[in-house]
Amino acid sequence: MAFWVSMTKYLIDKQEKTNIELETLKRGKAESELKFLKTQINPHFLFNALNNIYSMAYTGDKSAPEKITMLSDMLRYVLYDCESDYISLYKEVDYINSFMEFQQLKTEKRQNIRFDIGNYDENYQIAPMLLVTFVENGFKHSKIEKDKNGFVNITISQTPEKFYFFVENSIPVEAAVPTPETKRGIGIENAKNRLNLLYPKKHKLEISNSNNIYKVELELYK
Repeated sequence: MAFWVSMTKYLIDKQEKTNIELETLKRGKAESELKFLKTQINPHFLFNALNNIYSMAYTGDKSAPEKITMLSDMLRYVLYDCESDYISLYKEVDYINSFMEFQQLKTEKRQNIRFDIGNYDENYQIAPMLLVTFVENGFKHSKIEKDKNGFVNITISQTPEKFYFFVENSIPVEAAVPTPETKRGIGIENAKNRLNLLYPKKHKLEISNSNNIYKVELELYK
């Protein structure tokens, strides 16, 4: 009898230890995934930004040093600030503003870009690069620098109960049929994974694609 009691206790203890080890592995895997997902920088954007700055410097544009500083701040944000799980919303908004300025450098004509910011707490903590992913996606698929009817609209607002983020962008008629690239949506899938890991049961993400308009609505709850 004593043998079976001891054996039962041994098996229970072993199972508990195994469960703890599995949970530790899951947490470690999740942390590794988060670190990988949030520190990715779009190489296409970086190359374009460097090319634009080079052209500005080559032609003697006096705003080139300002853009160098801006790009430096953006890289610092991605490489260092993103080490934290959460950062102030102010920093994320500042990055988006800088991203849009570099986007505008692609064309001499003013692009149809709107960024509406309502009342929000600058110190509100948010996962870094989370909003940027959706903004980059909007510009990428709108082809706004080539399509004269292209547009990107961004809205941020906040109430005591929730944070609201909205992006809508045009989709050129010739791109209305999804390609393998647009179907894959790696950036969007990464964002979904991060939301599930960092905001379990505390977020709502709705994405729609109709009438050549792509929309993303994100709500984060306290």
